[in-house]
Amino acid sequence: MIALAELKAALRIPAALTEHDDYLTALERAAVAYVERRTGWYWGPQQEATALIEGTGTWTLYLPDHASEVVRVVERSRWSDEETELPPSSYELVLPPGETHGLKLSRRTWEPWPYGVLYAVTYTRGYAAGEEPADIRQAVAGLVAHWFEHRLPVAAAEAAQSSPDHVAAILAARRKRVV
Repeated sequence: MIALAELKAALRIPAALTEHDDYLTALERAAVAYVERRTGWYWGPQQEATALIEGTGTWTLYLPDHASEVVRVVERSRWSDEETELPPSSYELVLPPGETHGLKLSRRTWEPWPYGVLYAVTYTRGYAAGEEPADIRQAVAGLVAHWFEHRLPVAAAEAAQSSPDHVAAILAARRKRVV
């Protein structure tokens, strides 16, 4: 998420000083994992994921992660092994204004996602390096700075230290809500 050079600049560590590089890299990985656990969302690098989602009888399916693209939607019958791939023209990923990722898959046809029908939705989640939301990057950098200042072992960094107030506020605002 945050390159070592960026972390060192944020912490005002000279680039030539390399004795803490492995530790900073480990702290950054631990901070990303901590943010993911606390928010319930995936913030890592782009990857394809598939979710099995039950139809709701409405025109909207909610994805379990922020998605930048829906690659494929397959309708699965509960009573047989039948699978039908839906044409991409029959659905669309709804992106909030100004956002690159969305959570809603909307039906473009006049029929809703039938209640009880299962859909295997393959989508792209995560972010290209440096394109993560600015507040999430700030939370990761804040955690790394806090943990680095206290010089805790990486394994203990997550459990033993509370997060700084600004990080806790970001994570609370981004926490996954149960609908």
